[in-house]
Amino acid sequence: MEPSSTPPAAPDQARAAPAASLAVRGVVGCALVVTAIGAFAAWFTGHYAEKFAQDKRAKVREDMQLVFGALEAYREANGNYPEHLGALWVADPHGFTYLPASHPPKDPWGNGYGYAPPGPGQDRPRLWSYGRDKREGGDGESEDVKSWEDKP
Repeated sequence: MEPSSTPPAAPDQARAAPAASLAVRGVVGCALVVTAIGAFAAWFTGHYAEKFAQDKRAKVREDMQLVFGALEAYREANGNYPEHLGALWVADPHGFTYLPASHPPKDPWGNGYGYAPPGPGQDRPRLWSYGRDKREGGDGESEDVKSWEDKP
């Protein structure tokens, strides 16, 4: 047997190695926990953000049905659709209002609905909401809801 070429470790060095190993394990463990929390947060945010956006679009469609009902009542009483939505909560020539003036319809983002009376070849007026971004186009909460498109 040949003697070992490396001298035995000093007592202080032998104790330092397990302490360093524990520190590395702690850092790796913390990194794993932070990664797991981040992954869960990303899933949760993505999943529920779309759910909230769907709920808001459903609210827009409900509001549109209410406004269409008021528009039809206005047309029956006055012979035509109004030029703008404001006519629904101001008394018409017969003294009727069709929506409460204290709560004119607003989309879930606090914006008024867009409106266009029927044009040539159209039998119904058009209502729309441009969503959270107030611009045409978009995804999620910024997706447009238009009465003439059949989207859920």
